[in-house]
Amino acid sequence: MMVEGWLGRNDPTGAWQYPPPPTCPPRTLDWDTWQGTVPKRPFDPNLFARWRCWKEYGTGVAGDLLFHLISGMMFMLGINEPPKQASAVGGIRRWKDGRNMPDVHAVVYYFGELPAYMRLNLGTEMPETYRIQGSKGILEVTGSTLNLAPQNGKDNYPSYYTGSYPHAMREAYLEKWHQENDPKLGQATAMPETISFTGPELRRVKPHLWTYFEAVRTRKPGSRTWCSVTTRHWPATWRMSRTSGGARCPGTRRRRPSRAELRLASGPIAGTAPATRPSDG
Repeated sequence: MMVEGWLGRNDPTGAWQYPPPPTCPPRTLDWDTWQGTVPKRPFDPNLFARWRCWKEYGTGVAGDLLFHLISGMMFMLGINEPPKQASAVGGIRRWKDGRNMPDVHAVVYYFGELPAYMRLNLGTEMPETYRIQGSKGILEVTGSTLNLAPQNGKDNYPSYYTGSYPHAMREAYLEKWHQENDPKLGQATAMPETISFTGPELRRVKPHLWTYFEAVRTRKPGSRTWCSVTTRHWPATWRMSRTSGGARCPGTRRRRPSRAELRLASGPIAGTAPATRPSDG
């Protein structure tokens, strides 16, 4: 198995070209203390606002976006250990504004025996995406959407290698291959079908945030039931009602999902495809 993930931005703010505060330096800023132990420089409003762009003050895309990309993969796959190996390439390809941290960064890791390839690009907009590749297919995760494209791992056609066989030998091979692999008359044929599942967008599930912050504040998990879909969690017994604008807010109680629905929701993550495809509603 192998995992690849990517994330990209294509705008100045996404590349940390933040506008400096109107009054620089702020009267409350101790510039020498802010710089820490690095060689001291005169005050520069761009250094202050865009500190991520310089290795003296920040960690660039590795410490910002790559951290989130890696943690998402580790959460989904249940990995709880650092990689054994890492090899990176990159450079300043787009934002030549004086920064010394790369805006393109690609890393190959070994987590145990699992190779993982992570790519970050501040010059091209790309949604945060993971592709988990195995002998039974590809599981792609983007936001709250899962796509499972099954593969049977078998030859669907006669081997092209036999094209170098003598004619009689190739004809014999083709006849035998078709006898063993072609579907028989009346025989049911399994047809791989891509399975898609889309959960609710997190911004629309306000009770999830309320429950989370309440649990953090009280240090109590509460009595709500939790179900797992993709890399997000929300209470299965949330309260909600629709406003005129379509947003959801506390109101009427939604029914608790059945066990079958929970199994359907958690199936792709556990590596098993759901028996039926959920509706878009």
